[in-house]
Amino acid sequence: MAGPLCRLSPPPEKIFGRKCPFPGADRTSGGWSTIMKTTRLIQSFFILLFSASLFGGILSARADDINYVTTVEGTPNLLGYWRFSPDSQANSEVNGYTGTFESDAMVGALGSGPMLAGDPNNTPVVLDGTNNTYVTTDLTGQINQQGSMVGWFYLTALPSEVGHTEYIAGESAGGDDFDVQVDGDNYIRFYTEAGGNVASAAPLTDGDLNKWHFVATTFTASSDRQIYIDGNLSGSNVPGGHSVNSSPFTMGASSVFGGRFFNGALDEIALYDRDLTAAEVAAIYNSATQQTPPLQLTDSVSRKVQGSAGTFDIELPPDGSGIECRQSAHTEQFVFTFNNDIANGSASLTTQKGGAISGDPVISGNTITVNLTGVNDEQVVIVTLSGVTDVYGQTLPDTAIAANILVADVDGDGTVTKADLTAVQGQVGMAVTASNFRDDINATGSITGEDVKLVRTHRNTTIQ
Repeated sequence: MAGPLCRLSPPPEKIFGRKCPFPGADRTSGGWSTIMKTTRLIQSFFILLFSASLFGGILSARADDINYVTTVEGTPNLLGYWRFSPDSQANSEVNGYTGTFESDAMVGALGSGPMLAGDPNNTPVVLDGTNNTYVTTDLTGQINQQGSMVGWFYLTALPSEVGHTEYIAGESAGGDDFDVQVDGDNYIRFYTEAGGNVASAAPLTDGDLNKWHFVATTFTASSDRQIYIDGNLSGSNVPGGHSVNSSPFTMGASSVFGGRFFNGALDEIALYDRDLTAAEVAAIYNSATQQTPPLQLTDSVSRKVQGSAGTFDIELPPDGSGIECRQSAHTEQFVFTFNNDIANGSASLTTQKGGAISGDPVISGNTITVNLTGVNDEQVVIVTLSGVTDVYGQTLPDTAIAANILVADVDGDGTVTKADLTAVQGQVGMAVTASNFRDDINATGSITGEDVKLVRTHRNTTIQ
């Protein structure tokens, strides 16, 4: 096939447990039987290892590919998603559909699937191309006027060499087909009606064997039909009509057309009842190679709700120069923002003149909110974040953020002076906005004579 289609892939022996047979070899021979038995033993070992990890607290084999998984699962109208992990086996990750490994179909060894970013242990389903080896599911029909399918395939022998079509996945029917397969001429085709299909731009060749490839197919009846290979549009045309059929969704063999057994492995098969856009297909494909960014604290603020004027933040820079000048019953709220969504974390407080953390830190998306109570004026408080772990399993080193508490220091110079008094007097009666919210010292949402009194009360104070 023309173009750089291959993704870095494990060698055949890693997928099958030992060296694969040459294309066209007699797959019914004792040698092939030995290979499949060996693979089953390897599979059993890894399943035991996986189960042990559940009790050892080290279950992280598939956590880091969440970029790819969440992209697939976050794309609307997902019907079923087959990852073939040691725990899900032939079952869908979503919507409760169950599957069955027919004949010698099985989950491959850890690390033998397509290399999703950060997931060295990804696993596929291994198929031997004979003996009714495929995956059947209880998902039937549901593809009516629109539909899409995405997934990965690893072919070990060309159809032209083994003498039959090799079926990737779909819902076969006599007329309202929904099939993706590699035909006898080695072209990948997507069928949506009786014989009607769109083909890849070029056939697969020996150079495409024993490598993982991404395939996506999308269509709207009587409007458009596309096939994408490794993220690139490879063929498109206008299909005929299409109605829902009653066939089961299968992978590795057709439920209607016999003998179309797939030689190799399949993984990450996702089915949608909608015509995905080119941008959505590209997003799914590209997410497979996106590295998870290292966890970082990106922003720290002191936040207060100032009456009906709204919520306003004072920045707390890493150098500890941030000054909270507003007074609200000795309570403070610090909000910490990270570049990744957070799973858990804790906080502790160090003070000079009193204060305590109120309740547990509140985790929401990529933020942690720490509420403080009993915080007195004229001091430095330090919040230390510990054990902050993101949804990818990355943990941030203990991080300390300092804030200066100095009521009425509206200009933030570290001392309450005449300049602060003049600033507040000049804003009395003005609406509280992002440019003057510090002058609303009592955080009521209005700048009044009470704020002026607070400056006079605290004049000449400084951080001790």
